[in-house]
Amino acid sequence: MKISLITVNLNNLDGLRHTFESVVRQSCRSFEWIVIDGGSTDGSREFVESNRHLFSSYCSEPDGGIYEGMNKGIARAAGDYVLFLNSGDTLAADNVLAQASALMGEADIYVGAIARKGEGSTIMELPCPNLASPDDVVDKLLFSAFPHQGVFLRRALFDRYGPYDTRFRIAADWCHNVRALISGNASVAALPFVVAVFDTSGVSSAHPQRMYAERARFLSEYPSLNVLCNFYVQNVELSRTMRSNRLFFAVVRLMFYLKRRFPKIF
Repeated sequence: MKISLITVNLNNLDGLRHTFESVVRQSCRSFEWIVIDGGSTDGSREFVESNRHLFSSYCSEPDGGIYEGMNKGIARAAGDYVLFLNSGDTLAADNVLAQASALMGEADIYVGAIARKGEGSTIMELPCPNLASPDDVVDKLLFSAFPHQGVFLRRALFDRYGPYDTRFRIAADWCHNVRALISGNASVAALPFVVAVFDTSGVSSAHPQRMYAERARFLSEYPSLNVLCNFYVQNVELSRTMRSNRLFFAVVRLMFYLKRRFPKIF
């Protein structure tokens, strides 16, 4: 089992150093590390070049934004799974990759918990995802997200569904996950541990309204998927008051199953 770590950076030398320190401490060495720099001028390029022997692949050149950089990393990745750990993000413990490697292999996507670094050095651990049923997956995707820092994606998914759509500047990873998991037939499983501590200064954290606008724009391009997602969202209050009604949930699960199993019909 080989993991491709992909780090995208632009003028964030301090963050890159924190990411670097957490990666080089990993007890598991069955990974490659790819760094895509957007043409930094703050010393990031020199830092990477001085540690060049630790990276499987590296480039530094201007690009169109974070998702273009992530796509460059995907194109270079040779691992079975990819994990996006951008500058400022850190692996939560020295054995994260070892734990992940021991559990992965069957599902297309593995989702672990993440921790959020707030003001100062405060760390708030977010709970491990509950992905026991299709309802859990849909609920998590439509009302929240799978933060990329905690998600291991099978590399082949990007051959099947294409790279990230760079028209979406904030929500391209969410759009890709929705296509793979709801409109497509990708499988998903939870990892029962914290994968990463993420940097809250990211673009999606700073501009939530733009993120939701991009999500809506994406769904509008897939009419049947849009209808299905809107049904779920508009009836969420009803569904949450009928947790004990097995028939209601059976119908909702059946709708999403049929959409995933027979996408051309819907």
